[in-house]
Amino acid sequence: MIEVGDHPWGVLAHPDGTTVYVANAHTETLSIIDTATNTVIETVLLGDGSRGDDHHVKGLALSPDGSRLYVTHMHADILTVLDTATNTVIDSVSFRDDGCEPRGICKHLHQLAVSPDGATLYLSFFFQEEVAVVDASTLALIDVVPVGDGDPGMNQGDGPKGLSLTPDGRRLYVALQFDNSVSVINTATLTVVNEIAVGPRPVADGLFMAITPRSSSNVGGAANGVTPDVAVCHNVSTGQRVQIPLQGTLSWNCTAQGLVVGPGDRIEQLFSGVAR
Repeated sequence: MIEVGDHPWGVLAHPDGTTVYVANAHTETLSIIDTATNTVIETVLLGDGSRGDDHHVKGLALSPDGSRLYVTHMHADILTVLDTATNTVIDSVSFRDDGCEPRGICKHLHQLAVSPDGATLYLSFFFQEEVAVVDASTLALIDVVPVGDGDPGMNQGDGPKGLSLTPDGRRLYVALQFDNSVSVINTATLTVVNEIAVGPRPVADGLFMAITPRSSSNVGGAANGVTPDVAVCHNVSTGQRVQIPLQGTLSWNCTAQGLVVGPGDRIEQLFSGVAR
Protein backbone atom coordinates (compact mmCIF):
# COMPACT_ATOMS: atom_id res chain seq x y z
CA MET A 1 0.00 0.00 0.00
CA ILE A 2 1.26 3.46 -0.89
CA GLU A 3 0.27 6.30 1.44
CA VAL A 4 -0.73 9.49 -0.39
CA GLY A 5 -2.81 12.54 0.55
CA ASP A 6 -6.31 12.76 1.94
CA HIS A 7 -9.11 11.49 -0.33
CA PRO A 8 -7.09 10.44 -3.41
CA TRP A 9 -9.26 10.75 -6.51
CA GLY A 10 -7.62 11.13 -9.91
CA VAL A 11 -4.83 8.67 -10.80
CA LEU A 12 -2.79 8.88 -13.99
CA ALA A 13 0.38 7.14 -15.21
CA HIS A 14 3.02 8.93 -17.28
CA PRO A 15 3.43 7.44 -20.78
CA ASP A 16 7.03 6.41 -20.03
CA GLY A 17 5.81 4.23 -17.17
CA THR A 18 8.14 5.69 -14.55
CA THR A 19 5.71 7.93 -12.70
CA VAL A 20 2.14 7.91 -11.40
CA TYR A 21 0.29 11.09 -10.41
CA VAL A 22 -2.42 11.10 -7.73
CA ALA A 23 -4.76 14.06 -7.15
CA ASN A 24 -5.62 14.30 -3.44
CA ALA A 25 -9.02 15.98 -3.32
CA HIS A 26 -9.11 17.11 0.30
CA THR A 27 -5.53 18.30 0.74
CA GLU A 28 -5.15 20.24 -2.52
CA THR A 29 -1.99 18.26 -3.34
CA LEU A 30 -0.55 16.02 -6.01
CA SER A 31 1.35 12.89 -4.95
CA ILE A 32 4.04 11.76 -7.40
CA ILE A 33 4.89 8.05 -7.22
CA ASP A 34 8.04 6.37 -8.54
CA THR A 35 6.83 3.11 -10.11
CA ALA A 36 10.23 1.43 -9.67
CA THR A 37 10.08 1.74 -5.87
CA ASN A 38 6.33 2.31 -5.37
CA THR A 39 7.08 5.27 -3.12
CA VAL A 40 5.93 8.87 -3.11
CA ILE A 41 8.94 10.87 -4.25
CA GLU A 42 7.31 14.29 -4.14
CA THR A 43 4.14 16.05 -3.01
CA VAL A 44 3.18 19.18 -4.90
CA LEU A 45 0.92 21.82 -3.39
CA LEU A 46 -1.69 22.98 -5.89
CA GLY A 47 -2.74 26.56 -5.16
CA ASP A 48 -1.88 28.34 -1.93
CA GLY A 49 -3.09 25.60 0.40
CA SER A 50 -5.50 27.90 2.19
CA ARG A 51 -8.70 26.33 0.86
CA GLY A 52 -8.13 22.59 1.17
CA ASP A 53 -11.36 20.74 0.44
CA ASP A 54 -12.78 23.90 -1.13
CA HIS A 55 -10.65 23.14 -4.18
CA HIS A 56 -11.24 19.38 -4.38
CA VAL A 57 -8.55 18.63 -6.98
CA LYS A 58 -9.72 15.76 -9.13
CA GLY A 59 -9.27 15.46 -12.89
CA LEU A 60 -5.86 14.68 -14.42
CA ALA A 61 -4.68 14.66 -18.02
CA LEU A 62 -1.28 14.69 -19.70
CA SER A 63 -0.18 16.35 -22.91
CA PRO A 64 0.60 13.77 -25.64
CA ASP A 65 4.36 14.16 -25.10
CA GLY A 66 3.98 13.89 -21.32
CA SER A 67 5.60 17.26 -20.66
CA ARG A 68 2.53 18.93 -19.18
CA LEU A 69 0.11 17.70 -16.53
CA TYR A 70 -3.30 19.36 -16.30
CA VAL A 71 -5.28 19.24 -13.03
CA THR A 72 -8.86 20.35 -12.40
CA HIS A 73 -9.93 21.94 -9.10
CA MET A 74 -13.56 20.83 -9.06
CA HIS A 75 -14.99 23.10 -6.36
CA ALA A 76 -12.90 26.14 -7.29
CA ASP A 77 -13.32 25.97 -11.10
CA ILE A 78 -9.55 26.27 -11.57
CA LEU A 79 -7.27 24.49 -14.04
CA THR A 80 -3.61 24.08 -13.04
CA VAL A 81 -0.71 23.16 -15.34
CA LEU A 82 2.48 21.45 -14.15
CA ASP A 83 5.82 20.94 -15.87
CA THR A 84 6.44 17.21 -15.42
CA ALA A 85 10.22 17.61 -15.75
CA THR A 86 10.40 19.84 -12.68
CA ASN A 87 7.06 18.97 -11.02
CA THR A 88 6.30 22.65 -10.62
CA VAL A 89 3.15 24.65 -11.29
CA ILE A 90 3.76 26.79 -14.37
CA ASP A 91 0.29 28.16 -15.07
CA SER A 92 -3.32 28.23 -13.87
CA VAL A 93 -6.60 29.79 -14.87
CA SER A 94 -9.92 30.37 -13.12
CA PHE A 95 -13.20 29.87 -14.94
CA ARG A 96 -15.26 31.66 -12.30
CA ASP A 97 -17.35 34.66 -13.28
CA ASP A 98 -19.11 37.44 -11.41
CA GLY A 99 -22.07 35.23 -10.65
CA CYS A 100 -20.02 32.81 -8.53
CA GLU A 101 -19.44 33.22 -4.82
CA PRO A 102 -15.71 33.49 -4.01
CA ARG A 103 -15.63 30.33 -1.87
CA GLY A 104 -18.83 28.58 -2.95
CA ILE A 105 -19.39 25.74 -5.38
CA CYS A 106 -20.33 27.18 -8.75
CA LYS A 107 -19.65 25.66 -12.16
CA HIS A 108 -18.12 22.43 -10.78
CA LEU A 109 -15.20 21.87 -13.18
CA HIS A 110 -15.02 18.10 -13.32
CA GLN A 111 -12.96 16.28 -15.94
CA LEU A 112 -10.82 17.10 -18.95
CA ALA A 113 -9.43 15.61 -22.14
CA VAL A 114 -6.51 16.65 -24.33
CA SER A 115 -6.61 16.57 -28.13
CA PRO A 116 -4.18 14.16 -29.85
CA ASP A 117 -2.05 17.06 -31.10
CA GLY A 118 -1.93 18.61 -27.62
CA ALA A 119 -3.30 21.93 -28.82
CA THR A 120 -6.77 21.83 -27.28
CA LEU A 121 -8.28 21.01 -23.90
CA TYR A 122 -11.89 20.01 -23.29
CA LEU A 123 -13.34 20.62 -19.81
CA SER A 124 -16.68 19.40 -18.41
CA PHE A 125 -18.63 21.74 -16.12
CA PHE A 126 -21.07 19.62 -14.12
CA PHE A 127 -23.50 22.28 -12.91
CA GLN A 128 -23.11 24.52 -15.96
CA GLU A 129 -24.09 21.78 -18.43
CA GLU A 130 -21.37 22.68 -20.87
CA VAL A 131 -18.03 21.61 -22.27
CA ALA A 132 -15.42 24.36 -22.50
CA VAL A 133 -12.88 24.33 -25.33
CA VAL A 134 -9.57 25.81 -24.23
CA ASP A 135 -6.28 26.65 -25.98
CA ALA A 136 -3.69 24.44 -24.27
CA SER A 137 -0.80 26.86 -24.78
CA THR A 138 -2.50 30.04 -23.52
CA LEU A 139 -5.39 28.56 -21.44
CA ALA A 140 -7.66 31.00 -23.24
CA LEU A 141 -11.30 30.01 -23.68
CA ILE A 142 -12.01 29.24 -27.34
CA ASP A 143 -15.66 28.21 -27.21
CA VAL A 144 -18.35 26.58 -25.10
CA VAL A 145 -20.52 23.64 -26.21
CA PRO A 146 -23.87 23.27 -24.38
CA VAL A 147 -24.80 19.69 -23.47
CA GLY A 148 -27.74 18.24 -21.58
CA ASP A 149 -31.26 19.60 -21.28
CA GLY A 150 -30.33 23.27 -21.06
CA ASP A 151 -31.48 23.67 -17.46
CA PRO A 152 -28.19 23.88 -15.51
CA GLY A 153 -27.86 24.14 -11.76
CA MET A 154 -26.80 22.39 -8.58
CA ASN A 155 -30.06 20.54 -7.98
CA GLN A 156 -31.16 19.90 -11.55
CA GLY A 157 -29.66 19.34 -14.97
CA ASP A 158 -28.00 16.39 -16.63
CA GLY A 159 -24.53 16.65 -15.07
CA PRO A 160 -21.77 16.22 -17.70
CA LYS A 161 -18.84 14.36 -16.13
CA GLY A 162 -16.52 11.93 -17.89
CA LEU A 163 -14.89 12.91 -21.19
CA SER A 164 -13.14 10.79 -23.78
CA LEU A 165 -11.79 11.56 -27.23
CA THR A 166 -11.53 9.14 -30.13
CA PRO A 167 -7.88 8.47 -31.08
CA ASP A 168 -8.13 10.78 -34.10
CA GLY A 169 -9.67 13.56 -31.98
CA ARG A 170 -12.70 13.92 -34.22
CA ARG A 171 -15.33 12.93 -31.66
CA LEU A 172 -15.62 13.83 -27.98
CA TYR A 173 -17.87 11.69 -25.80
CA VAL A 174 -19.47 13.31 -22.76
CA ALA A 175 -21.14 11.21 -20.05
CA LEU A 176 -24.30 12.87 -18.70
CA GLN A 177 -24.74 11.38 -15.24
CA PHE A 178 -28.37 12.30 -14.61
CA ASP A 179 -29.65 11.83 -18.16
CA ASN A 180 -28.35 8.24 -18.49
CA SER A 181 -26.86 9.21 -21.81
CA VAL A 182 -23.70 10.20 -23.65
CA SER A 183 -23.44 13.22 -25.92
CA VAL A 184 -21.19 13.01 -28.97
CA ILE A 185 -19.49 16.25 -30.02
CA ASN A 186 -17.98 16.84 -33.45
CA THR A 187 -14.75 18.62 -32.52
CA ALA A 188 -14.41 20.26 -35.94
CA THR A 189 -17.76 22.02 -35.73
CA LEU A 190 -18.11 21.98 -31.92
CA THR A 191 -21.67 20.76 -32.15
CA VAL A 192 -23.49 17.86 -30.52
CA VAL A 193 -24.13 15.35 -33.31
CA ASN A 194 -25.59 12.47 -31.35
CA GLU A 195 -27.19 11.53 -28.02
CA ILE A 196 -26.80 7.89 -26.98
CA ALA A 197 -28.88 6.28 -24.23
CA VAL A 198 -26.79 4.09 -21.92
CA GLY A 199 -27.11 2.60 -18.43
CA PRO A 200 -27.87 4.40 -15.16
CA ARG A 201 -25.57 7.26 -14.14
CA PRO A 202 -22.65 7.01 -16.58
CA VAL A 203 -19.79 8.72 -14.76
CA ALA A 204 -16.67 6.62 -15.35
CA ASP A 205 -13.83 8.35 -17.17
CA GLY A 206 -11.87 7.05 -20.13
CA LEU A 207 -14.08 4.03 -20.78
CA PHE A 208 -15.20 4.94 -24.27
CA MET A 209 -13.60 3.22 -27.24
CA ALA A 210 -13.32 3.92 -30.95
CA ILE A 211 -12.16 1.26 -33.38
CA THR A 212 -11.97 0.63 -37.10
CA PRO A 213 -12.70 -3.08 -37.61
CA ARG A 214 -10.43 -5.23 -39.74
CA SER A 215 -13.31 -7.55 -40.56
CA SER A 216 -17.06 -7.40 -40.40
CA SER A 217 -17.45 -10.82 -38.78
CA ASN A 218 -16.52 -10.11 -35.18
CA VAL A 219 -16.74 -6.64 -33.67
CA GLY A 220 -17.06 -6.38 -29.91
CA GLY A 221 -15.36 -5.36 -26.72
CA ALA A 222 -14.62 -6.14 -23.08
CA ALA A 223 -14.70 -4.21 -19.81
CA ASN A 224 -11.58 -3.93 -17.67
CA GLY A 225 -11.99 -2.97 -14.03
CA VAL A 226 -15.70 -2.28 -14.40
CA THR A 227 -18.86 -4.38 -14.04
CA PRO A 228 -20.84 -3.04 -17.02
CA ASP A 229 -24.59 -2.51 -17.22
CA VAL A 230 -24.94 -1.83 -20.91
CA ALA A 231 -22.82 -1.50 -24.06
CA VAL A 232 -23.68 0.56 -27.12
CA CYS A 233 -22.22 -0.24 -30.55
CA HIS A 234 -22.52 2.51 -33.15
CA ASN A 235 -21.63 2.25 -36.83
CA VAL A 236 -20.74 5.87 -37.54
CA SER A 237 -20.56 5.22 -41.28
CA THR A 238 -24.14 3.96 -41.56
CA GLY A 239 -25.76 5.44 -38.44
CA GLN A 240 -26.90 2.06 -37.09
CA ARG A 241 -26.77 1.70 -33.31
CA VAL A 242 -27.23 -1.44 -31.18
CA GLN A 243 -27.70 -1.36 -27.40
CA ILE A 244 -26.70 -4.52 -25.51
CA PRO A 245 -27.85 -5.13 -21.90
CA LEU A 246 -24.94 -6.83 -20.12
CA GLN A 247 -26.10 -7.41 -16.53
CA GLY A 248 -22.53 -7.90 -15.33
CA THR A 249 -21.23 -9.77 -18.38
CA LEU A 250 -17.72 -8.50 -19.02
CA SER A 251 -17.63 -8.84 -22.82
CA TRP A 252 -19.97 -8.41 -25.77
CA ASN A 253 -20.19 -9.00 -29.53
CA CYS A 254 -21.74 -6.19 -31.55
CA THR A 255 -22.14 -8.13 -34.78
CA ALA A 256 -23.75 -11.09 -33.00
CA GLN A 257 -26.35 -8.65 -31.66
CA GLY A 258 -27.22 -7.36 -35.12
CA LEU A 259 -24.71 -4.60 -35.91
CA VAL A 260 -23.97 -4.63 -39.62
CA VAL A 261 -20.35 -3.76 -40.36
CA GLY A 262 -18.74 -3.37 -43.75
CA PRO A 263 -15.05 -3.08 -44.65
CA GLY A 264 -13.72 0.33 -43.65
CA ASP A 265 -16.76 1.25 -41.55
CA ARG A 266 -15.98 3.33 -38.50
CA ILE A 267 -17.30 1.77 -35.28
CA GLU A 268 -17.64 3.46 -31.89
CA GLN A 269 -18.31 1.49 -28.73
CA LEU A 270 -19.06 2.68 -25.22
CA PHE A 271 -20.26 1.15 -22.02
CA SER A 272 -21.30 2.23 -18.56
CA GLY A 273 -21.05 0.39 -15.29
CA VAL A 274 -19.69 0.25 -11.77
CA ALA A 275 -15.97 0.14 -10.99
CA ARG A 276 -14.80 -3.10 -9.37
